[in-house]
Amino acid sequence: MRLAFVTRYTDVSRVRSFEPDAFVLLDPIIIEGNTLLPEELEDEVLFVEEPPFGILDDFKGSLETREIAFDRRPKYVVFKTPRRPGYARIDGITFINASLGAVVDGHRIYIPRRSRGVVLYTLMPETPRKIPEEILKEPPRERAYREYEDPHLRRIAMFARAFMEKRTYVRKPYDEEIIETLKSIERPVFFDLEFDARALKRGYSTEEPIIRVASYHDGRLRKFFIRDNNEERRFLEEISKYDMIIGYGTSGDERILRKAAERYGIEIPKIIDLQALIFPKDPKKQRIALPCGRKRGLKTVAEALGFRRTSDKDGRRAYKAYLEAKKRGRPKRLVRELIRYNAEDTLMTAFVYNKMIKALNRLPE
Repeated sequence: MRLAFVTRYTDVSRVRSFEPDAFVLLDPIIIEGNTLLPEELEDEVLFVEEPPFGILDDFKGSLETREIAFDRRPKYVVFKTPRRPGYARIDGITFINASLGAVVDGHRIYIPRRSRGVVLYTLMPETPRKIPEEILKEPPRERAYREYEDPHLRRIAMFARAFMEKRTYVRKPYDEEIIETLKSIERPVFFDLEFDARALKRGYSTEEPIIRVASYHDGRLRKFFIRDNNEERRFLEEISKYDMIIGYGTSGDERILRKAAERYGIEIPKIIDLQALIFPKDPKKQRIALPCGRKRGLKTVAEALGFRRTSDKDGRRAYKAYLEAKKRGRPKRLVRELIRYNAEDTLMTAFVYNKMIKALNRLPE
């Protein structure tokens, strides 16, 4: 018997192409056909809430579940967790992480990839409303191209379209404030910095710098590894020459910049946060959607737009690694790496900005 396990993340149209004999719903979603486990398979399939420890779980699963599975020894152990969709055969038992759905046909198991037309509320987790049943019955692509009155669903549909079409999607009517803000920047200057987060808790000392690593790009990339107050002052003086600087997710950075600049009597220019422009808190203000799904981090956004990173690390994690090495008395080997990761974050910010400008320049007058 060909059996299909279906969750809210499953592209049901792909699963239907396998012509399963029965559907088993692991989520309360709407689908035609049999939604119960056939009686003859009840002893062969074990459903568990948590993945067994060490099996498709990134070692975050349950030891109790593992013991139950190997004690009962069913043919299939089925669970759903966002981590690592797939299957594994261990000691005669087939473990299936069916978070994206799964089709089981004897020894053959098919795990569909995440669809670019996934059920809309999987793209943005803050949606507080239940999607009407008549919408869930529609094919995924049709859901994405509906016009919604609810601003939350409208925002999700925008991201679904961008996700499916692999491009930046701009919704009409355009937000003139965003467009004018971005297009008015004649000479964009991008920055990123890493700072001593402990200063936020213990207060700002005047004896040592708050900013530790920084970089900015004004057509030429400039990098700083800051060891004392004089080097911190030099960085702040250089960026104070500009009328406006651009960062990504800069709420913490701006606070640190202004606190550090106060000590030297330096005035910091206006700071534009690209993340706040792309992902406004108010869904009614959402006018731009990028093909990156629910995640809003700089790395995810830049990679969705085509940026190729040199490493999976970022400046913040590299700085933490540097602090650990410093405690052990061997920080020098990580300094060059730390500067490189921070500079790459600045280049990613510039890359996202340029992609945004290209999308806005394509808008009809």
